Amino acid sequence: MLRFSDAKIVGPVQNDIADTNAKSSHVGDKPIFCEASGNQRASELYHATTEYLAESFEGVKEGQSFDIERGFGIVSDIVDSTVTRDEWYEAINQISYPIQPDAFLVLHHANVAIYSICLSITLRFTRDEQRAVGLAALLHDIGKVCLSGDILCKEGQLTNVEREELRQYPYKSFEILSTFGKKIDVQAQCALMVNERIDGSGFPRGLAGDLIHCYAQMIGLVDVYEAMTSSRPYRQKWLHYDAIREILRKRKRAFHQSYIRALLKTFSVFRLNTYVRLNSGVIGKIIEVREELPLRPKIQVMYDSESLKLAVPYVVDLSTQPVLHIAAPVAESDLNSI
Repeated sequence: MLRFSDAKIVGPVQNDIADTNAKSSHVGDKPIFCEASGNQRASELYHATTEYLAESFEGVKEGQSFDIERGFGIVSDIVDSTVTRDEWYEAINQISYPIQPDAFLVLHHANVAIYSICLSITLRFTRDEQRAVGLAALLHDIGKVCLSGDILCKEGQLTNVEREELRQYPYKSFEILSTFGKKIDVQAQCALMVNERIDGSGFPRGLAGDLIHCYAQMIGLVDVYEAMTSSRPYRQKWLHYDAIREILRKRKRAFHQSYIRALLKTFSVFRLNTYVRLNSGVIGKIIEVREELPLRPKIQVMYDSESLKLAVPYVVDLSTQPVLHIAAPVAESDLNSI
């Protein structure tokens, strides 16, 4: 069975289950975040989520059932927590992804669930709706655990046979979740629809527009965003800015504009603690983003226009500097070569 010591840490429709008083999840005592994460509650909740997913996925692979009420309890704990979206984002981005297919699938599902709950908060969903979305996101791609690692981790293009096998896994997700009956019917439907796109370009059935459940549309967008901004066994992760730009440039017709706007509002165009180059040539770290001025954050300048590290960094507030603007994102790994 997968153990998460392998994951090294470097730093609106309701259904029956949304109305139950699920028991609080039992948070394990083995944190997967180091204390430097600065948020012990985020560490505890993330650990509980990944352990639950690892055990559930292992059970599915062995043809066994899993505890759906425990999953809902974990989602409820996340919804009811005081962890902010910025704290979640910072914590998640400290993860170094292991190479095992099962491991990155578990982390992906945990991240998509947390991000989807954050998105539902931005959209002002009720707590019950947030829980319903969270559970749907937590198990949205559960059928993937039945695919071979050769397909999930393959570098380069899939063969036609492999591509067809991949496009069928939502049916397996639906089949698995349908065993729990009507109480999670919405979540089962979302698992079947999460890869559909409103322009009809998705799979497995090529549904379009409002034929796709609103939760599935939301989770599908978050799924794409999370996949881009997280490492995979076959590629490095995208910068947040580049992922947002890709969605806006090439995939905006695939998703409802209101959900794209909510994604931008939830995670902003520029993230806290990421590095950018200004049009003056200096490089700095974003230390504050105002919701009303997402393109004009506050920057701690750390490198001059010649890419030399400053002995004494200084702060620039772009909201008060109309001549300056962000020219490009800078990968933190690139700073090591300066």
